[in-house]
Amino acid sequence: MSENPFVANNQTEQPFQEPFNPVIDLKVEAKSLHLPEIHLSAIRAEKAREKTKKVEEITKSISMDKILQKYHVPEKIYKNIKFYKIIDYLDEGAVLYEIPVLNHFSDKKLPEGYGYKGSAARALLLRSLNIDPSYKPRDIDVVRLSESEPYKGADDKIAQEFMPDDYEHGYGTEPISNFDDYFSNRDLTINEVLASDKAIFATQICILDNIRHILRITDFEKFNYSSTGRVGPKMLSKILRFYAEAIKRYDDASIENVEDWQFNEEGISFFWIALQLDRAYEIDAQVADNFVQQLVKHEQLPDEIQNADQALEYIMDAMEDDYFYFRHAPNWQFEHELEWIEYYDKMGYDEDYTQLPKHSGFGRSKSSN
Repeated sequence: MSENPFVANNQTEQPFQEPFNPVIDLKVEAKSLHLPEIHLSAIRAEKAREKTKKVEEITKSISMDKILQKYHVPEKIYKNIKFYKIIDYLDEGAVLYEIPVLNHFSDKKLPEGYGYKGSAARALLLRSLNIDPSYKPRDIDVVRLSESEPYKGADDKIAQEFMPDDYEHGYGTEPISNFDDYFSNRDLTINEVLASDKAIFATQICILDNIRHILRITDFEKFNYSSTGRVGPKMLSKILRFYAEAIKRYDDASIENVEDWQFNEEGISFFWIALQLDRAYEIDAQVADNFVQQLVKHEQLPDEIQNADQALEYIMDAMEDDYFYFRHAPNWQFEHELEWIEYYDKMGYDEDYTQLPKHSGFGRSKSSN
């Protein structure tokens, strides 16, 4: 019996071909075809679509361990990856794999029956596949994987302990009762992942796109926003922030399923820019600068803005009548502030914490990672 559910028993697997993110000399091609410069973007988009489709067709006919071997995932890791099930969503099935957690980001573990989604689940995937062994999640989103709470109030207690900031803003533990439903409504393919402290569940495209640093908006997300498949401003700002982080971490990334013209045509509101800029700052200042450079490139901010600090000042002026509390700080600062607050509380000081560093103006809000 074939290792791969896409390959019938009487078929042989096709030899592996290196997946590629095409780099095309469009000017030479356009010149040979006597095409004006204005058509270059259309050529680029069509060539990229053709080659991306070919890559995905190739990967569906090859066993997962051979693909991971090609991407230099150690044998002791990929040999432990197991086929779990087929997830039926949209018009095509997706293969779901189970991967053991081999490298956790924290010594503190969740109770049995609870797990992670979002950046925490991605962190476990990246670390356990040795793609990014030191990756730390931007925040923790806890989910309940069992049908019911182990005891009354368990969800609230766990949310308070593992995601206190989100809990204060009204966000708690999310119950997940159906894998098919969960994996069918993710926004990005890299987020088609769910994990406990012991095991990770991820689709094949999620694993491959995380390895290749590809940011791909799902069909669900596109058609959930618009019946025509148009990408909304919230996702455009989010994918640019993810791209800025990937460039900082890996010096390599690509965006699929979104053409350049969509960024330029769709106006991203200052609220979504401010929210994602805040989250970029939580990682570090370079990611924030990278994010701003992408916004300028895609004509969402004026050309004269050269860094995140200038963008912050510009956005604050533009949003003077709107409220957005902007922390403008990395995660380590929040951790230190919590330590200071706990110290003052323990010592019994009557302290209003007004001296804690912050940048007043716009700020933290919660949506998906």
